[in-house]
Amino acid sequence: MLKFGVNVLSFLMYLALFGLVLGLVVPIGFLIDGFGSNVAKSIVTDSEYLVVLHHTHVSSSAIANFPSGVYGVLMAAGSVLSVIAGLMMVWAGLQLLGNLVKKQYFVSDNVKQLKRIVIAQIIAVFSDGFVATANQLIKTDLYRVNSTYPVDWNDPLQDLVMLVIIGLVYYIYQRAVALKEESELTI
Repeated sequence: MLKFGVNVLSFLMYLALFGLVLGLVVPIGFLIDGFGSNVAKSIVTDSEYLVVLHHTHVSSSAIANFPSGVYGVLMAAGSVLSVIAGLMMVWAGLQLLGNLVKKQYFVSDNVKQLKRIVIAQIIAVFSDGFVATANQLIKTDLYRVNSTYPVDWNDPLQDLVMLVIIGLVYYIYQRAVALKEESELTI
């Protein structure tokens, strides 16, 4: 039963891995939009960007002065980092599942994979910071809220809390593996 569950989970993780690789195309679109077209006008007219209360009209000056290039770079950087973090987490998860199937529970490779997950979570904190900054530009300059990629300043904080939790799990697991290896050397 465990093997079946692990196989199903592995299949789903490989699908996620494939989707994440395809997600590497998204940042290119943000860069093209940021430097190639009038992204501010399209944000103001797009129904996927919600209107901030009592700000239904945006001045043409605000649209003209919107830093489209900066917005595009911030969104592209956030997207790339988000995909990299996702790839690292899913790959580490697949390696952990492989070790679980082989009944290798307290081995140094699992510690290595948990460390990879911690690093991916650090990358996710920075990713959300870039996207939150880009979304703040939209909110303050164009009075719109990005409903497609709704990252705000709460998300990096939530990622930091998750980083602390994952870091604790990593540290405890690292100590457990070290104790196991030490006990194997004891006569």
